[in-house]
Amino acid sequence: MTNKTTLISETLEQTESKDTCKHYVPDMSDKRWKLVAATMKKNNYNPRALIEVLHVVQDSFGYVDYDAMTYIARELKVPFSKVYGGHFLPWLYEQAGW
Repeated sequence: MTNKTTLISETLEQTESKDTCKHYVPDMSDKRWKLVAATMKKNNYNPRALIEVLHVVQDSFGYVDYDAMTYIARELKVPFSKVYGGHFLPWLYEQAGW
């Protein structure tokens, strides 16, 4: 019985954390987030700007975290999987020296 209870509580915690991240709203008083938002606006929230936006996040914060990826996916109206897959490309190009 304990294992089932533990499993249910862990599942609820994961669901709650995903729901909160899904609606992540960045602190726009932070200049870095303003730069990210401006980049998306400059490109008219076009999904083709995904790599550019990811570059801006990487350059501004030094990393691309889950919250940033969910925010970008929502604003550019692209599936999270595209953002998650795309956030490796700039790193790959850098490593390859392209």
